[in-house]
Amino acid sequence: MNTQKSFFKTKTAEERQQLIRQNMMATQIANTSPDYKKSVQEIQQSANEQQPQLISVTLMQLRPFDGNPRKTKNPKFEEIKESIRMRGLDFAPNITKRPGDDCYIIADGGNTRLQALNELWEETKDPKYWSIRCLYKPWDGDENEGTLSCLIGHLTENDLRGDLSFVERALAIAEIKAMYEKNDEKKLSHRQLSERLKTNGYSVSHTLLIKMEQCLTYLYPYIPNVLLAGIGKPQIEKLLALYNSALSFWQKQLFDTAIFLSIWEKVLSTFDAEPQSFHLSYIQDELIGAMVTELNNGTTYEDIRFEVDIDEQKHRREEKAFQTSFQNNNGEPVHNSIPPLSESDNNTVNSQEEKIEPQKNKNSE
Repeated sequence: MNTQKSFFKTKTAEERQQLIRQNMMATQIANTSPDYKKSVQEIQQSANEQQPQLISVTLMQLRPFDGNPRKTKNPKFEEIKESIRMRGLDFAPNITKRPGDDCYIIADGGNTRLQALNELWEETKDPKYWSIRCLYKPWDGDENEGTLSCLIGHLTENDLRGDLSFVERALAIAEIKAMYEKNDEKKLSHRQLSERLKTNGYSVSHTLLIKMEQCLTYLYPYIPNVLLAGIGKPQIEKLLALYNSALSFWQKQLFDTAIFLSIWEKVLSTFDAEPQSFHLSYIQDELIGAMVTELNNGTTYEDIRFEVDIDEQKHRREEKAFQTSFQNNNGEPVHNSIPPLSESDNNTVNSQEEKIEPQKNKNSE
């Protein structure tokens, strides 16, 4: 203590003030604790992940979106792969990252391109396939909201390219509907679902949503391979029409609906093993045969075919429309007879005939 006092006594007032100022400006002791460094890095990384930005990622850091609406391999995969091989990656996919995850995922379309890049890297080990520059999009909301945003993004992107089958779209929309209802804690009608999807950037009519739901209820459980093989909306509509007309006929016979549903399941399931040989006429034939056997009440094959056959129904509708075109508003037949002349029209015709008659007499002379 005495030494410190003697030290200050040897200094002038100005020197002591300068010494105090130097001590106050001393560099702060760095915190080299590993936990402290990790916390700072996490804060900086978290701040960066809140902003859209272009970043470079390797294939090791990037994963496909696990909720991808595509359930089968893209039929254009080889074409896309060869394009990337020859031209490079023209359009890098957008990416995002779930909070707390180490890897990035495809945000809204691009899983096929990622698969192609992985295969090209394995084949060539060319660095241009290993690292790509992508637009990073921040994760949107909580786990459920962010997954919903990604799913709608993938659905919209694939729809624009026309790559998804009818049933793949139906499955994706059913998943989106379940997420909406979980968030809202209430059921959505088809119209409400259509409006909700529209606000999120995906337009689909409520009538198409009804067909999609029917497809997943009455067809997909029994012929998933056939549907995923890519049969289109017209064929699906014909199958649903066959189901509805056959069920209607069955119910008129006052038989248990559960028995019909069992027949429908059994008939459809037998055709799922070979999707390429699927044909509507074969299903109709098997269904009618099974119904005749089960009814066993004198109903014939032709009786049922007349009621459920798609072509027969179309012919009857056309015939009815043709007949209706010859009826008035009261349903009475309209004859294609020439309407009678009015009195003024009659007078005009008579006067013209009188002018022609003298000319005839003159020519005869």
